[in-house]
Amino acid sequence: MEIIDVSKILDHLHANNILHTAQYGFLKYHSTTTNLLECYNEWSVCIQDKNQTAVTYIDFHKAFDVVAHTKLMLRLSHYGIRGSVLEWLKKTF
Repeated sequence: MEIIDVSKILDHLHANNILHTAQYGFLKYHSTTTNLLECYNEWSVCIQDKNQTAVTYIDFHKAFDVVAHTKLMLRLSHYGIRGSVLEWLKKTF
């Protein structure tokens, strides 16, 4: 059931152009490895062009343990995730 719900939500987010191109988490073919490879490429270009580069990585490992679920549900609703899918998500949190 969860796979179907995630698939439908992602379809909706893609169809409505809601996801940012820099989004890597939870997307097929957009792993942390892909992110690191793309960053390495960007850094290499900056070094070749003799530009300074500052890099900061933040680990949000437990982000959903501290996120305000009420605000998350409102945001999902704002993005068009409604009805039975939103109700199911509310019950899982």
